Amino acid sequence: SPLAMRAPGSSSSSSEIRIPAPSPGTATNPGAILVVPKNGLGNRLRTILAFVVLAREKGSKLLVFWEKTRPCPGDFTDYFEPIPNVTFIGSERAQMIRRKVLGGRKSSAKKRHPQTDEATNKEEEEEKVTTVFTGQMSMKKLLKKFGSKKKLNEGDLSKLYGLIKPVTSLEKEIFKFGAHHEIEKRIGLHLRRTDHVKAASSM
Repeated sequence: SPLAMRAPGSSSSSSEIRIPAPSPGTATNPGAILVVPKNGLGNRLRTILAFVVLAREKGSKLLVFWEKTRPCPGDFTDYFEPIPNVTFIGSERAQMIRRKVLGGRKSSAKKRHPQTDEATNKEEEEEKVTTVFTGQMSMKKLLKKFGSKKKLNEGDLSKLYGLIKPVTSLEKEIFKFGAHHEIEKRIGLHLRRTDHVKAASSM
């Protein structure tokens, strides 16, 4: 599947810690998930959509902090409509949650035990954030890593990517460009020289 591919030389994820099994009495309270996707646009979208699947399976609330970087200088909502059941949060709130959950560590996935942490912020307490993931990874690897047995077929992938909808202003620009260049049918194709170093060096 194309979704399992990544650009040569890019990291598949940050360093990670396997999440332990839930403690007794927490099965009905899976806790919220905070995702901080990294790298380029495609990697970020793929990571978020994988966690959409995981959040649905676990009945968890999904929080996302979309960090502005050189590869992605804008906010998610600058270009796309909100994704159902996904809450985008700001930097300050994300950092607060990460400090509480990870205890200052930079590992990308870790479980916390709210019952042993009495210094819980009210917002975090309401959301009961128990899992933080920072980085990017293929959908297949993410689902496997977090214990999902879901096998995504082409129909599933089509529905998932259908959740990514451009905002009206961007959509108008796309259609305007198509009309100006008399393009009735089009497909988006992203080619990067670094993905084809051998071919590029021979040209």
